[in-house]
Amino acid sequence: MISPRIVMYVGLGALAWTFLRRYWNRQKAEPKHAPIVEDGVVPGIDRNGDDAYCRVSLGAEDAKAGRSLEVPSIEGPHRIEVPPGVKDGAKLRLVGLGFKRPDGKRGDELPRQRGCSHH
Repeated sequence: MISPRIVMYVGLGALAWTFLRRYWNRQKAEPKHAPIVEDGVVPGIDRNGDDAYCRVSLGAEDAKAGRSLEVPSIEGPHRIEVPPGVKDGAKLRLVGLGFKRPDGKRGDELPRQRGCSHH
């Protein structure tokens, strides 16, 4: 006869193995340094920690001359000034426009010129 204690230990072991297997599968599936996309926050915004990322498109003439550009942000569209001569793939840092940290401060937003998904 199998004792109830053995059945309990086998059940707990199976449950622990299930949780451990799920954890390992999640670790394999999620790249460590890729931005995390949070659905329903703001369309066009990716999240990596407390920083927000968006992609903007800018033509060669506009990049050469500089331009005022509207980018998506958590609080709605935000207008920025792109300096003249900006290069492809440049990152501009918008301080304090990212996601809230536990201490109440906010991360930054980093519009990337490459990607051409927003005008």
